[in-house]
Amino acid sequence: ILHKSLLSLVSCKPANLIVDQKVPHIDSCDERDYAFVHYLSPEELGGTSIYKYIPQNIIEFKQQHKPLLADIVNEVKKA
Repeated sequence: ILHKSLLSLVSCKPANLIVDQKVPHIDSCDERDYAFVHYLSPEELGGTSIYKYIPQNIIEFKQQHKPLLADIVNEVKKA
């Protein structure tokens, strides 16, 4: 069994983020994998959100959705 943990911290203003930092990340397309998010900021700075790719009504990203990654990146680039 392999356990891994990655932590990242955003410390710049949203306007200064590059495209890769704006795209909701995908930990895995394997339905046996789980990912967790820990917010280390007070509630008034935001909260937990569940990403939904509205054009395809997707909240659970699976192997068959991988071809949509390019569309998601392009949408973020336009914003």
